[in-house]
Amino acid sequence: LVDLKTVKQHDKVMLEAIMLQTYRAFVPPQTQNAVLSGANLLGLKARNAHELEDLLERGLDPTALQTLREATDLTFQTLAAIARMSYESLNRYRKSGKALPAEASTHLYEFARLFERTLEIIPDRREAQAWLREPVLALGNRSPLETLTSSLGVERIAHILERLDDGVYS
Repeated sequence: LVDLKTVKQHDKVMLEAIMLQTYRAFVPPQTQNAVLSGANLLGLKARNAHELEDLLERGLDPTALQTLREATDLTFQTLAAIARMSYESLNRYRKSGKALPAEASTHLYEFARLFERTLEIIPDRREAQAWLREPVLALGNRSPLETLTSSLGVERIAHILERLDDGVYS
């Protein structure tokens, strides 16, 4: 006789392996790396985009906030604004140890990706942290941190970083 639980688990593992092979076959390695960038900054252990999506959907562990805070030298108040939640709510999650909501986790992950990209262009961590706080002409003399509270702001900062990487002053 065959144990159905074993078969189901085996089928699941096989399906995940097939999906991963398909993903690797059609998505270039540099794109896969770009998707996973930011995960290390949050202390996430994801091998691929599917695992990362699952982790973010379940919500970040509050310890990821501390890891991100230490890497970026930002306050929890600023991280709360980036997560698009109140400081009080963020603090409740930190104290309770409960996972952050998926939406807030995704916003923090997007920021972590941007910060890692910033470090690729401005390798000195202190200078990269300072750049986030300084007014940028292309952002209407607002700092990148001031524009991170919307999806459009995140896109604009990513575009500016690409331009800086290409040697275009923004």
